[in-house]
This record gives sequence, C-alpha cells and structure tokens, in this order.
Amino acid sequence: MKITALIPAHNEEEVIAHTITNLRAANPDSIIVIADGCADPTAQLAEESGAIVFQCNALQTSEVSQTSEVLGKGGALRWLFSKDLAGLEDRRGLVVIFDADSTVSPNFFAEVCRAFEGGAQVTQSFVSPVVPADLRVLKELGDLPAPTLAAYSELLSQVFDDEVRSRLGWGVPLRGTGMAFRVELLRELLPHVHTRTEDIELSLLLAERSVRVKFLRDAIVYDPKPQDAERVARQRARWLQGQAQVWRSYWKTILGLSLRGAEMWWLLSALLLKPKTFFIVLKFVVCAVSFFLPFLLLLKLFFVFIVAAEIFYYAFGLMLVPPQDRSRYASALLRAPLYGVMWARSAITAIRERSRWLSARH
Repeated sequence: MKITALIPAHNEEEVIAHTITNLRAANPDSIIVIADGCADPTAQLAEESGAIVFQCNALQTSEVSQTSEVLGKGGALRWLFSKDLAGLEDRRGLVVIFDADSTVSPNFFAEVCRAFEGGAQVTQSFVSPVVPADLRVLKELGDLPAPTLAAYSELLSQVFDDEVRSRLGWGVPLRGTGMAFRVELLRELLPHVHTRTEDIELSLLLAERSVRVKFLRDAIVYDPKPQDAERVARQRARWLQGQAQVWRSYWKTILGLSLRGAEMWWLLSALLLKPKTFFIVLKFVVCAVSFFLPFLLLLKLFFVFIVAAEIFYYAFGLMLVPPQDRSRYASALLRAPLYGVMWARSAITAIRERSRWLSARH
C-alpha cells in the first residue's frame, strides 16, 4: 500500500527542511511539496531535503481573484490533483496531508497503514499541540495566554471528545494536519473544496457521504502553535472567514446532517460553533438572566446544569493532559476571559483582511 505525504507550503523556508527530514525518517513512500506562490527558497530547500516539488502561482490560475496571494491549502491540493502531476494513480494508495511545520512520531505511517488495512477510508491522527518553551511562563503581566489556551482547547477536544466519539464508533472531525485519505476518495472530494477551512469542508462532505473519520490516537503529529496572541488571532481570523464561507455554501448540507441525530449534532457543533469562548459566555449570561425572569424552576436548573457541565469539562480536562503541563494550562484557564479579547481581534481581522490568505506564521 503506497503512502504519500502531501505538504502545501507558502513561504516556509524556516521550517520545510526540518519537516521533510522528520517525515522521511518515518518512511513514507514519497513526499510531495506544493510550493504555493512562494517568494522565498521553500521549493529549493524542499527539493534538497528529498521531496518532490510542484510549484503553482495563484496569480497565474483562475482559482482565485487577483487580490489573493495564494491558493491556500485546499486550493493547492485541488490544483495538484486537477493537473495529474503527482503520479497519484494508484486507486488503493494513501495520501496524508500535513502542514508545512508538522512533524510526526516514528510509528506514524505504520499506524496509518494498519488502520486502512483494517478498512478505514479516512483517518485523523492525534494532533499534539506544541507550545514553545519560552511561552510556558508568561513573563509580561499584560500578555494574553492565547497560545497556551489554544493548545489546551485542541488537546482537550481530542483526549476527551474524540476519544468518546471513537469509543461510540462515531467519526471525528478532521483537523487540517495528519489527515489521511484513500487517493480515489480524496480525488472525488477535492473538486468541491473551495473555502479557507478545507478541514471543515472535507468533514462535511464525508459526513454527507456517511464516511466516518477514524481517530488514530497512536499516530501522533506534532503541531507548533502560533507564538503570540497576534498570530493566534490571525489564525482564528482565517478560521472565521472559512466558517462563514462554509455556512453560506453548505447550509443545506448542514441542515440535512442535523436531522441525523446525536452523532451529527456533536460533529457539527465541533466544526461550526466557533468561537467556543462566545458560546461559553452566552451560556453563563443566559443562566444568570434566567434567575431574573419568570422561567420554570426546571428550566432554570437546566441552565445551571449546562454551565456546571462547561466548568466541569475544562476542570476535569486538566486530569487528562500530561502532568507536567497541568500547572500552565490551569494558570491560563484562570485568565480565560481575556481569550475573548483575542477572538474580538480575530473577528475584526477576518473582516478587514477578507481578501487575503492569513498565515499564523507570516
């Protein structure tokens, strides 16, 4: 079973060589880099590191308007498959999509192959967030704990949410990196992908086809988090842009999936009810207001239960993360309301920069 690692990359000269060296050590059959409108030596460094490189320029295609700098991950993947340049003709072959700064555990590709040999059509590896060491202690009083909270939210949604989904036999949401597909299935899906959040879009397209994404807890991809609140805000702004595009384009699909019951409700909430901060605050506000309105006691108790469940979720989650990280996650949680400031910045950025591809590293 041939397995190919695919890396869409835009101006990633600082990380691409390290990423390819790490992936090669885990023994995929090939590594392909899509140099997406790069104005730096990304393509050259990728070739020197042992990858096959294809260069595309968004301004020379009809994929995007001339105001856009890059195709983005989904657009770059669609471009590659539409050109049939990569030699991905093996219908039984596997493709794993990575971010340009992702690294993996030594057993990664072996675990992916084992899952597909067992009948999986799509898998999502465990995405282990990496926060730079100098961010583990917030030195400046005014610094937001955004990178740490972003890491905790991502970690908790896997060690609890995805673990429970997996035990129930349900699918999990795709997470952008460490996503593995059979070639024939990805080729079928990509022509429909056109938003800035290809992982949400692909998750919806798969759910519509009743294809469950299998969670691979033992295949680990290490995902560096943005290094400061500004970069976290830019990343979230791109997510908000993509989420708005998804709502506009897939509202009929979303409505249809919502009629399928609890599995789809949980999946849709994970994909589309963001930012979580807003909905958490909303729950607290509704609970508080309910005590001043003539609601039934049972309804007020229900609101209290919802709020208590939210508090328990994030507090209990500290028991599920590595012991050495609990104190910094707990410290960041105490300042969680400030996270809303970051999301406000993200919303403003999403509107102001709606014609640009927003990178968390540039």
